[in-house]
Amino acid sequence: MKYTLVVTLDKNIEQVLTTIVNPENFNKWQKTFVDYEVVSGVSGEKGCVTTLKYKSGKNILSMKETLLSIDSPNKYSATYETDTVWNQVDNHFHKLSEYKTQWTFDSHFKCQGWLRVMAKVMPFIFKSESRKAMKGFKDFIESA
Repeated sequence: MKYTLVVTLDKNIEQVLTTIVNPENFNKWQKTFVDYEVVSGVSGEKGCVTTLKYKSGKNILSMKETLLSIDSPNKYSATYETDTVWNQVDNHFHKLSEYKTQWTFDSHFKCQGWLRVMAKVMPFIFKSESRKAMKGFKDFIESA
């Protein structure tokens, strides 16, 4: 399943990428974020592998993030993996004006098991979660 979402941020493009990839900010815009641990590489650099932890009901969900590419301030791409989900996200940032940035979020999911059925029957659930994260980031960076 693939989809694209677009949001306009009222913030300078130079601040957007550095803010979004900084794990110290994750809990400020991702409500269920718990913790992160760098497994290999250098945080924020291509090839870095990080374990991200999120609260999911009463459980903690762990996922592996691999930073595929980073081209500041215009783009970064990463994969996110669990036992049943592989997701590649390509984030593109385009300067609209001195203090406006367009964020284009391209997402590609491959799911297994019951999530594969969910992705086909109710793709809006995946998009809704992505929209929530984008709104959380927009609210955070515009208030900073």
